Amino acid sequence: MNQKQNPLTIAHYQHRLGTIQFYRGDLAQSEKLYLESLEASLSTNDYGLIAINLSMLGQVYFFLHDFERAFHIIKRSLSYSEPHGISHCQMHSLWVLSETYLAQNDLDKAEPIIWQTITVSSQCDEAAKVFPYCSMVKLLRLRGKHAQALEWAVDALQHADKFKIEPDIGWVYMQLGLTYFANRQTQEAKTYLKKAEEKLKRQLHLYLNAEIEKLQSRNDEPSGKVLQREPEVLTIRTLGPFAMAYGGQAIRIQRKSSLRLLLYFIATRERKLTRDSILDQVFPAGSFQAINNQFYVALSTLSKALEPMLRSGRQSRFFIQSGEHYTFSTKELMLDADRFLQLSAEQPNEGKAERIERLRQAEQLYCGDFLEEYPYESYLETEREKLRRVYLKLMRELAGYYWDCNDYPTGMNYYEKLLEKDPYLENVYVEYVERLLQAKFFSNAREVSERGVKYMEQELGIPLQGSIDTLFRKYSL
Repeated sequence: MNQKQNPLTIAHYQHRLGTIQFYRGDLAQSEKLYLESLEASLSTNDYGLIAINLSMLGQVYFFLHDFERAFHIIKRSLSYSEPHGISHCQMHSLWVLSETYLAQNDLDKAEPIIWQTITVSSQCDEAAKVFPYCSMVKLLRLRGKHAQALEWAVDALQHADKFKIEPDIGWVYMQLGLTYFANRQTQEAKTYLKKAEEKLKRQLHLYLNAEIEKLQSRNDEPSGKVLQREPEVLTIRTLGPFAMAYGGQAIRIQRKSSLRLLLYFIATRERKLTRDSILDQVFPAGSFQAINNQFYVALSTLSKALEPMLRSGRQSRFFIQSGEHYTFSTKELMLDADRFLQLSAEQPNEGKAERIERLRQAEQLYCGDFLEEYPYESYLETEREKLRRVYLKLMRELAGYYWDCNDYPTGMNYYEKLLEKDPYLENVYVEYVERLLQAKFFSNAREVSERGVKYMEQELGIPLQGSIDTLFRKYSL
């Protein structure tokens, strides 16, 4: 074909052959073909082909552990894909860049790149999210947050299963295996690493094959020879139905006084509490001696339930005692309420797309109000209301974002969720009705306004009809 075809046509074939060799494991041959394709694409200014050749070369160098060259090539690729909006190349390059930082254990640089990769992947297709999700698994695993890593791995597997792409599923299985291995769950690690081999055996190149063989051989060793067992990661879910678990194994607190004490500690986490204030809130009835004894028994029972191997309460990772003061520390556990607040908080130098992705993740965490099963515990009200306000704020922000992007169905969906959660939001009714009228959804505007008048005027006595009528007159002209 070299004698007859346009050089750009040849360059496309060279790129595809390079990719075949890449998946076969012949990295030297794939590098040669990518470089030949790159030379032709540069001469013809085919930005898309330039960007993807550079991006794949970066991944080749990454697997060869030539990280300096990988950084250089990937940044060249981004200089083409970012300004020209070639999102699939940009996503791949960002992913390789994040993996390179992770390989060098530079976690602080890797994290924002992973978030950016997730954002860009949303512009490609759902299947593209698998790899940045796996990078997030790796990041959390390297930070010792194994419970969170497993949650991200489950999400990645759900994305991969939708599209039935064997290498993608295999990649997720491998990350699951590595995470279980890091958490000293040897049997689960073996299971998923074996599944990874089965999925990847046709496409798996030598680098990954060697890594899996090494890990499997380590997992075959007696557990005592691998490493000393690390503390389990405690997961507590409070947004919606209350639940606790260690790596999928549910924990239940049978003693009611111990459960009430735990709920109070969660609501006042990271605060230094006096023993007297705890007694006043959790054990209000009875003589001082009786409730004091009840407190110590409840705390002892609680400590044993959460840390069964604990020899002394003074050594607890969660209940920190200093004289007459007690603090419930969440540094070594995964609490959904904390994660929700982290995702909802504004970040410095954060792009709009990244912000929206974080808010969507926060929305998924909010499965109900804080400890909603315990509506009569007064000490939960402040925290419950704070988290609820954050949720309402992020839902309104999401509604406004999608509406401004002219994605009216999604914007309506978020406004409806917002008003379903709290039907007494006067300003939201006015904002929603005005947006509907601007977009000429007159029947929808009428229905929402009638609903607003019902809740605000008929139930609370707050006038709303006048504001609504003004809007209808304004947009009917």
